[in-house]
Amino acid sequence: YLVLEAVRPMPLSREQEAAIRDVFRTFDKDRSGTMDAKEVSRALEAMGLDLSRQEAKGVLMQLDKDGSGALSFSEFRTLMHSACGGLRGLPSLRKNLQR
Repeated sequence: YLVLEAVRPMPLSREQEAAIRDVFRTFDKDRSGTMDAKEVSRALEAMGLDLSRQEAKGVLMQLDKDGSGALSFSEFRTLMHSACGGLRGLPSLRKNLQR
């Protein structure tokens, strides 16, 4: 089971912010502006984290601060920071998604 570390909000460069938005849009398949459990599961898989749907739901529940049942962009940014090693893995993830 994936346990995400609490991260302190950090300022992002324009490039980092744009990259995270690109990744978010890629996985927000229904264009709702949020990511449901299925979309979160696919995003985590693309990050190299092979989780069951139940585990992905657990990640969503950890990060879903407003209790909506889906991740907003802000909540997704926290996931990216945790799962991508402080955003170091973001450039390669973004590059892989553009293929």
